[in-house]
Parts: sequence; structure tokens; C-alpha cells
Amino acid sequence: MTSIDDLARRLEQIDSNFDKDTQLKGQSFDKTENNSFGVPDSTDFTVFLSFEPQWPDKVPGNSADDAPTKFPSPLQRAFKQVLKAGLDTDKKKCFIDLATLFDLTTPSPPSGFFTEGGQESVASALLSAVDEIDPEVQPVIRIVCGEWSDDAPSKWEEDGKWRKTFEEIFWDGQGKSRLKKNKKAIVCVGYYRPILATVNKEGTYAPTEQWLKDRLGDVTNLVKQLNSFVTGLPNTERLTSAMQKFDAASYLTTLIKSGYLQKHISWNHGKVLAVNGKTMMTGGGNYWNCYKGDQHDIIDQQAKVTGEAAISAHRWADYFWDYLNNIPGSDSQSFRRSANLSEPPKWTEAVAPRLPTFAKDIRYGNKKVLTVSRIGDWHGKMKGVAYPIGIVDALRDALLNGVYLYFHNGGPRQQGAMTILTYAILTEDGEALRRLTEAATNIKRGVGGAVLDWFASLTRPEPSLEKQGSFNPYQTLNVNPNAWASRFARVCAIANAKESVILCQHRLACPPYAGEKVTNLLNEKWRLQDPNKWDGYLWPFDLLIAFGYALARTRNTKTGSAKITIVLATHCQDGTRGDWEDKASIGDLKKKLKVVMRGMAHLNSFTRLVPSFFTNAAAAADVFTHVDPVPENLIDKVVDERFIVKRALGNIKWYYNHCKIVCVDGRLLYVGSDNAYPSFNEEHGVWIEDAAEVDSWKKKFWNGMEARAVVPTDEPEK
Repeated sequence: MTSIDDLARRLEQIDSNFDKDTQLKGQSFDKTENNSFGVPDSTDFTVFLSFEPQWPDKVPGNSADDAPTKFPSPLQRAFKQVLKAGLDTDKKKCFIDLATLFDLTTPSPPSGFFTEGGQESVASALLSAVDEIDPEVQPVIRIVCGEWSDDAPSKWEEDGKWRKTFEEIFWDGQGKSRLKKNKKAIVCVGYYRPILATVNKEGTYAPTEQWLKDRLGDVTNLVKQLNSFVTGLPNTERLTSAMQKFDAASYLTTLIKSGYLQKHISWNHGKVLAVNGKTMMTGGGNYWNCYKGDQHDIIDQQAKVTGEAAISAHRWADYFWDYLNNIPGSDSQSFRRSANLSEPPKWTEAVAPRLPTFAKDIRYGNKKVLTVSRIGDWHGKMKGVAYPIGIVDALRDALLNGVYLYFHNGGPRQQGAMTILTYAILTEDGEALRRLTEAATNIKRGVGGAVLDWFASLTRPEPSLEKQGSFNPYQTLNVNPNAWASRFARVCAIANAKESVILCQHRLACPPYAGEKVTNLLNEKWRLQDPNKWDGYLWPFDLLIAFGYALARTRNTKTGSAKITIVLATHCQDGTRGDWEDKASIGDLKKKLKVVMRGMAHLNSFTRLVPSFFTNAAAAADVFTHVDPVPENLIDKVVDERFIVKRALGNIKWYYNHCKIVCVDGRLLYVGSDNAYPSFNEEHGVWIEDAAEVDSWKKKFWNGMEARAVVPTDEPEK
């Protein structure tokens, strides 16, 4: 099993490859050890939405047999508990950070979550907190939000929906202040939705399409590196022949032509509350009406921490305020507004206050917390591009899915092998990749000793940026992969599991948000026909490879029962709740996993000089520790018996699984906002390592969730 220390060490190692301006420790990831779980009024680490503290008897039910709930909801209650526990007893400081996804596509504004309950509401608790502060001190509430529409500024300025939402929360609805004492308190609203207009304020074209076209040369170099990996090695003739025909640059050009990679892929999706550097809450639950007292059809998880992890949450928010205080002219959607809470709402574009210094000499406990997140804009030398850094992650997913589609004619061995090798080239450690390339050359010369020595060493060589022969796409672009630290940590933890893996997730495949135009263009270009046509779904092949490693590592455990168990959202085809559902097929998921695992076994057979050389290619960046892959003749049996995928709550349409949970070996637990399916939003979450706390979580939530889930019989391979 990996540990929090292992995950943090690897993230720090990746960071060390980049210049100081591009390093992300303290922003996208941060390990703290001065913490306790929960808050004084509620010491559990997790919050069970919508039924804290336990499952009711009537779930799952139906529309006529719902379990009754009332104000406050578990999320409203937890919000007030975390807020109260974080308040300064001396009343000398008040700095509160909020982050949420705000859905403004619904008829009713999301203010109900805050205003429900009158004097007992979340809004009243927030206003009371700032009003009790010393009148000479300025309390600050900063709110980072975002959503997926393309007309946020007009919603603020013209129809006023955004503006009125916050005025309903923080004023009395008639424009009158609800504060009695403090005259300096301010609220700052930041809308984070980096999006490039066709023409920016200066009248010049935004650089998106040209920047993407410039990357085609980098993709060509990547494919050349892939060729050098394979050419001349034993039994690779078919792979080499097929690879020479794969025009990756042309594939990406097709996606650019369709507009797929210019889609507005990034907005804040994190759900955070941080108070005075003392308490914090994060998870999957948004601060909107679906989570207020009378709503209970969304199943979700939140986590509460007291201690320095709260400072990490503030720093994450501060990163976005750095951007929002200096929004580039090419960004047509992001904006900021501020207002004094003691006066009628007069919104200005004043710069929001930055994070104050919080004391670190207070002892909160001895619990380790690893904060991991996704962050959005460019860093270091790439700041001038002003486009979400997630587009590089999207390019990686697009390339891996393209490789999988393209090589289907070669059969599952070739299809899986090429996907794994492409992923190996896209590892984060340029020096390890250079060493592997040299090792491949040595094998071709019949010299295997140096390679064996390298794989046998307990510690890999430190990365170096100066060695000739190394090609690393992230170094070329000056993009630090720690920008998506939460995704990396999830894959790393799962791949190194030794006993068990649990995922409770909305879904694992990103739906075809780009529409039919994109899928049709690609299917026509490659002449793809059923059953091999692309359906528009993006699959997380890094996660599938990690599953393959975990199944190989756990199949010989002493208990004999180690397995991967996944519970996904309802699989409904009637579209009654749209995006809350998961329309991807579990059969298709298992098919792709088996293909990847066949690729692992196939690559493992390439050379007798260095057993498992090519599967170790995927481990080049220490993402995975080595394990012999599952033999090809056992793959179907292992996946069918040990890879268990269920649908939540009887697969009925009245309840929806929105969790983003990962649990490894009964000790490591992730709670946050980052979905396991490919997505490129800004996220926040935390890992803990504590067997007792994980056992408590299982008893409160997971055991009931798994018992109520079902294995469907109507989701075949596509």
C-alpha cells in the first residue's frame, strides 16, 4: 500500500523538475500534520448527505415512499458547525473562504440553501459571525464560484440573476443591511470561468486555436519517441507497422477543426468552506438548493477538518483570487465584484483582499492530511497564454482515447499495448523516460545488465532536466502535472493497492458533451464502424491502467478476497435527471479494462532479458511500483470475479450518487470534488490515512451504500 507520505513525496518530486515560478506545492497540493478530524460539535471526519448520521429504513424507496427530511440538511448543519468552530473567540479576525459550483440554469436561484431557516439559516450564521467582530476590524467573506454557461456577465449585469442571488443571501431582500455593529465587513464574489473570446478587448484574436496548432509538432515528437521505444525489439513488428500509420497530429487536427478542444472546458467545481485558518470542509456537495433541508435525493459526502489543512484550503482559494484580481483581457467570462455588507448593495470591481497570515503555533492534533486539487490558469513562463492549464490534460485524454480507437483493428493485445505505451511516454518524469529509452537501445544491442541493475535498484535516480535525449511533453510546454494533483494522487494510490480498492463515484466515463459533430468527424476520418465507432465518451485510461496494476497486485493476497468494488450512479436512459445519471455501460468499462490488461500481459512477453520491462514503462515516473501483470489466460476470470461494479440504490431513478470517494486498503480515504471521469475543472479534496476513521466511515456510509447497490444485467459491451 502507498501512504500519504508516499503520495506527497512523489508530488514533491514532480515539482522539483520545474522552476520556482512553476512549482505548485502549497497551491495544488500540501501535506499537513497538525490536524484533528471533524470539529468539536461533530468529530466524524465525513458528513453523509442527505441522511447523516445513518441510512433511513425507507431508502431506496420510490416517489411515494421517500424518507422524510427537514431543515437543517446535513450539509447546512455541517456548514454552521465548521463556521462556529473556526470563529475567533477574541473577535479580532474573521476571514472566510467559500467555493462552490452555482447552477444558474434552474428557475429558482441557489440562495435557498443559505436563506432557508430564517434566523437559524446559514446566511444568518455567516452574518452573525462578521457582525460580532471588533468594529475596528474588517471581516472578509470571499466566494469563488463558477458554472458552465457562457453568459455569466449578463446574468450579473442585465437580468441580475447572479447579483440578486447574493443580495438575497446577505441583505434583507429589500436592499437593507442586516448588520448591526460592524461597518467594515465586505463580501467578494469571484466568478472563475476562464474562456477565450474570439476577439479580446484589444481587438486581437485570442490564441487558442493557434496555440493548439503549435502543439502538433510536440505530438509528432511524442510519436517519434514511441517509435524509438518499440522499433527493433523482439516480436514488435505488428506494433511498429501499425504505429507508423498512426498520424497523431492529423487526429488532433480533426479535433481542432471540430472545435472539440476549444470548448469551454474549465470552471470552478470545488466545494470548500475555510474559516480563519482553523477549520475547513470539502467534498461533493454544492451550496445550492439541491442540498437544502427538504431535498434528499442526492447521495454525497463531505469531510471536516480542524487544523492546518484549513490554511491549505485558504491558499487554494487565494490562488484563484490572484487570477480574479488580474483577469486577462482575453477572458470574457470571469469577473469579480465586492460590496460593503453594512450598506445597501453597491457592487464594485475593487480588488479582493489576499490571504492574511495565520498562526501555526496552535496544536490541533496529530492527524496527517494531504490536500490535493486541480488548479486552472497557466504558470511561470506560460502565463501570457491565459488559458486553463487543463487543456493539456484534455489533450492527453484525447490522445489516449484516440490511440485506443485507432488500433482496434490489431486486436485487444495491440490495442491495449499501444494505449499503455502512449501513457508511458506521457509520464511525468523526463529523466526516467530517458533511462528507459537508453535501456531499450541496450536491449537491442543484446546488453541487458544495466537495465536489470536499474530496475533492481531500491531508489530511482533523481530527475534531471539537462540530460540530452530526454523528451518530456510537460517540460516542453512548461506545464507542471501537479496542476491536476488530485487526479495523479488517485491513480497512484489505486495502482499501489495491496488489499482492496473502493470507489463511490458519479461515473467513470465523461459523457459526449461535445455533441455529434465531433464524433461524426472522427468516425468518418478513420472509417470507424459499429461496434468500434466512437460514441463520444472519454475514458480515463490512466485509471484503467491503475486498475490493471491493482488487480495484479491483490490477486495473490493471503485473504484471497481482495478486489475492486465500484458503485456508480443510476443508469437511466429516459433522461429524467439528465446529468445526474450515468449512461455509459458497465459492460463497456469491463471490456476496456480487459483490453488494457491484455496489453500489459502482451508487453510483458516481449523480452526475456528484462521481465516486465514494458509494463514498468508505465511505472517510469514512480506512479506505480512494479508487479507482474495478470497472465492473459486469467484476465477474464480476474476481472469478472474481482472487479465488481454496481449501480447505486437499486438503480432506481429517484436517488442519485454524486460521491467522489476513493478508499484504498482500508486505510487511505479521499473525499473531495474531483470526479474519477475525465474532466478539467478546478477541484479540491483531501486524503487521510487512518484505519479507525475509515472503519467508522464504512459503518456509517459505505456498508449501507454497497448493500443497497445492484449489479445490473442489462449493460452489455458496446
